[in-house]
Amino acid sequence: MGIYILNLLMIGFYSLGYSFLRQMGLSEKAVKRLVFGIAMLQMTLLVGLRGIHVGVDVPGYVRNFHFIRDATLDQFLLHRFEIGYKSLTKLIGILTSREQTFLVIIAIISMLPLGRMIYRHSRMPFLSLALYICFGFYSFIFSGLRQAIALAITYISYDFIKKRQLWKFTLTILVASTFHKSAIFFLPAYFIAQLKVTIPILLVIFNLNLVWYVFRRQIVTMVINRFFEGYSLVETGAKTWFLFSLFILVVCLFFHKELDGEQETDGLYLLVATGVSLMLFATIATNAMRIVNYYYVYIILLIPEIMYSLRRKHIFVLGGYILLGGMILLYIWSLSKDGYGILPYVPFWK
Repeated sequence: MGIYILNLLMIGFYSLGYSFLRQMGLSEKAVKRLVFGIAMLQMTLLVGLRGIHVGVDVPGYVRNFHFIRDATLDQFLLHRFEIGYKSLTKLIGILTSREQTFLVIIAIISMLPLGRMIYRHSRMPFLSLALYICFGFYSFIFSGLRQAIALAITYISYDFIKKRQLWKFTLTILVASTFHKSAIFFLPAYFIAQLKVTIPILLVIFNLNLVWYVFRRQIVTMVINRFFEGYSLVETGAKTWFLFSLFILVVCLFFHKELDGEQETDGLYLLVATGVSLMLFATIATNAMRIVNYYYVYIILLIPEIMYSLRRKHIFVLGGYILLGGMILLYIWSLSKDGYGILPYVPFWK
């Protein structure tokens, strides 16, 4: 567990280093690019250089890498994985037979779009990285390789949401769905992000939550039968996570009037609210978190928006300490659960 905690603490160190270099009068853009780049490199290497037994699903992906690399055309076409992922795996297999190189390439593909989105759209990029780690998104990419790539592609689509380029957004999501079919559930995000946070919209979300809660078993069963064959309904511990996330949403709403970004921050809030609502399904089916993550991940942009808007208020310091302590405790708790099989961390050379 120690190396994961160190990885998180190093993000805080990079943030302090960035502030120190800025106070020395160096170019903000150059310093941000350098320090943020180092932080992203560290996080990417930690994922890419892990052993093949770090991550629940990694051994299976490694076996499939060798199978797809050597597969005939018929075997390739009949393999159960999505065509985009199979094609990428085949291409990597043409270039190398080394499974560690395969994992490094997947790590780079999974992390680069994340860094690009945070660099371009986060008010406080190092806080966004820390949130990405603490909320468990980083742990997931150690195991869920196909969806990690699909999620990464949807991060690119956020540019098209902001620019209101529907056809580019749709095309990007369709490409993402060729790596993991769950990405198709992110298509409504374009329209959700264009809405404003108003009383009628909040009432709609509240009533949808009531309907979803009442009929969640029927809805989840239908989705599983259509998209996730082989999975079943299982009571999970997501209720605690749902209540925690709901608390965050309420706090964000309380400070909503302080936000500067107007439509952008409204869009972020509603994307995260959609993710929290979908967590109701995750209380009875762990697999539902695959859909939740497409929306909920934007909390790593929303919270920095709120913190930045409060930077000149006394509550900023108090809120910062509370957030920092809460994040560390949250991360330690999530690591102790080890839902993705990433403990202990073992590098590939051991």
